Amino acid sequence: MIFETLDFHTVVFMASILAFALSFLLVGVKIISENLDGIGNWAAAIALIGSALFTFLDSNLNLHWRTVIGSLFMTLGFGLYYLGILAFDRIHVKKRLIVTIYIIFVSINMLIAIYLDGEYVLILLNTLVCITLSLLSSMVLLTKHKQQKNEVGYKITSYMFLLFVMLSIYRVSSIFDQKYRTIDKLIGWDANVISFIGCIFCIALITFSLILTVYERLANQLSFAAGHDWLTGVMNRGNLEREAARLQARSLRENHNFSILLMDIDFFKKVNDQYGHMVGDEVLKKFTKLTERCLRVSDIIGRYGGEEFCVLLPKVNEIDALAMAERIRVTLEEEVIILKDNQIQCTVSIGVADAKVGNGVFEKMLASADTALYEAKKNGRNQTVCFSSLKLNSSLILTAPMID
Repeated sequence: MIFETLDFHTVVFMASILAFALSFLLVGVKIISENLDGIGNWAAAIALIGSALFTFLDSNLNLHWRTVIGSLFMTLGFGLYYLGILAFDRIHVKKRLIVTIYIIFVSINMLIAIYLDGEYVLILLNTLVCITLSLLSSMVLLTKHKQQKNEVGYKITSYMFLLFVMLSIYRVSSIFDQKYRTIDKLIGWDANVISFIGCIFCIALITFSLILTVYERLANQLSFAAGHDWLTGVMNRGNLEREAARLQARSLRENHNFSILLMDIDFFKKVNDQYGHMVGDEVLKKFTKLTERCLRVSDIIGRYGGEEFCVLLPKVNEIDALAMAERIRVTLEEEVIILKDNQIQCTVSIGVADAKVGNGVFEKMLASADTALYEAKKNGRNQTVCFSSLKLNSSLILTAPMID
C-alpha cells in the first residue's frame, strides 16, 4: 500500500514544494498576461499555502505556534484566491474594508493563541473561514460561468472549490468528534489525515484550473481582437460581413425581413484637423457607445471604414429601421462630447435599406443603403434617408459616390 510506504511529513513537504513551483508558474503567466488582473493574487495565494504547509513541518517552532502561523497563512491564501477571482473579472471590492476584516481576523487568532492556548479551536476557526471563502469563490465562478459559457476553466475551478469544501467539512466533523484531535493525529494515516492530503490535492487542482482559465481568456481575447475593431471594440468589416452572410441565410430560411443602417459621422475630418486624431479617436468611441445604447441585444454594429459604421437589424423592416436610425441620430445630435476641455457636438447621416432590396443579398442592400446615405449627405447631412424613398435607377444604386 502506498500509504504504508510514504511518510506524512514527506508528502506535506513535497506538496509545499509543488505549491511554490505553481506560484512561480503563475508569476510567469502574469508576465505574459499584463492586461489581466488577479493573477498576482493567485500567485501569492498558492505561495502562502505552500508556506503554511512548510510551517507545519518546521521543527524549530513548537506545535502551538506552527498551528497559529500556518493557519493564518492558509486562510490568507484562500482570501487572496477569492480576491484574485473578483479582480480577474473586474469586480470592484473595497480594499480598505478587506484589510480591516483581515486585521480583525488576525487579532482574534492571536487572542485565541495567547489566552486559550489551544490548537483545536484555531484549526476549527480557520478551517471554517477557508470553507466560507471557497464557497464564495465557487459562487462567483459559477455565476460568471453563465456569462462566459465557452470558458471551461471557470466550471472546473468552481467544482474544485466545492470538492475542497466537502473534504474540509469532513475534517471539521472529525474535529468536533472528541475522539479525533487533528493535532494529535497529524502524523497518523487515518481518515482525517487522508482528507487533509485530499484538500492539498484540491488546492493544486484549483491552481491548475485557474491557469487554464487564464489561457482560455487570452485565447478569447485573441479571437475577439481578430474580429473586432481595435479602437471602438465593435466588429471589424470582415467579421461584420460574415455576420451579415449568416443573417442573410437565416432570414431566407425563416422568411424574415432584416435591415441595415449605414452611418457616417458628419464633417469628421474637421474634428481631426481642429482637435487632433487623439480626440477624433475618442469621438469615434463615444459614438459607438451612444449607438449601442440605442440598439437591441440582437442588433450588430461594425466599423466599416474610417468614420463609417454599419448596423445589422434582424427581423426589422425598413420603417422600424428608420425609427431606430432616427433615435441614433437624435441621440448624437443632443450629446455634447467633452474631451480635454473641448466641447464637441457631432451629427451623423444615415442610409437605411431592408432585405426587400435585391432579394436580401447583403451586397445589394449595402449598395442601396450607401445610395441613401449619399442622398442624406447631399441634402445637408444630419438626416436619415430610406432607400425606398428614392427614385433612382439601378446603375445609380451600384455606382453612387460618397461625399466626405
